[in-house]
Amino acid sequence: MKYTRGPYAQGRLLNTPTVKRLYEVERKIAEFRERKLILANFSCKDDGKSREFVAEAGIPEDAERIVACLNACEGITTEALQSGAVEIMVDMSLAYVNDDILARNARNGTNCALLTGQTYFIDKVKVLEEEIL
Repeated sequence: MKYTRGPYAQGRLLNTPTVKRLYEVERKIAEFRERKLILANFSCKDDGKSREFVAEAGIPEDAERIVACLNACEGITTEALQSGAVEIMVDMSLAYVNDDILARNARNGTNCALLTGQTYFIDKVKVLEEEIL
């Protein structure tokens, strides 16, 4: 499947000669608009000229989250993401970490009970393991 390659970045207003001429209100509006952009191959070295537009989010916080997700998923096929395989692997990894923490606490004599969320999480992973095997 073809898509724009990363790395991805959230837009930001660079301090270019054009931007320096803007009034403060205009600069704030331009900054807000830039922060909603999701870009590929962004570089400050060329004043952002090499950047490729990927998408525009509704609010800057969504753009920040989308960029983080895109960068975290770089190299993972779309099919793997859609199949749920990545979610299963993450769930299993977190369950392993939780088990490791519990084992370490037991060795250290620390009385540590599982939180409700952790118990649910580990149960969910066990169900997923059974479905895979």
